[in-house]
Amino acid sequence: MKMRTNIDKLVRISVMGEVVSPIVSKSAYKISSDGRPVVLPGVGGITYNVRVGDPASGWEADHVEPGVSVENK
Repeated sequence: MKMRTNIDKLVRISVMGEVVSPIVSKSAYKISSDGRPVVLPGVGGITYNVRVGDPASGWEADHVEPGVSVENK
């Protein structure tokens, strides 16, 4: 029995750019529900522990971009 795949439907992408440094918004501090100031990581850099396909919620971050954030200059 031959295994069926969707390899012919997969998107092939090449990346040209530079890894972008993480950014911090103008108002870096957010106030937690218990009144503590916190700084959450934002966009940029290399995300080591979040991959495409991981759950979208539950992370301590402003928002997460799995993998590597690149910029084409």
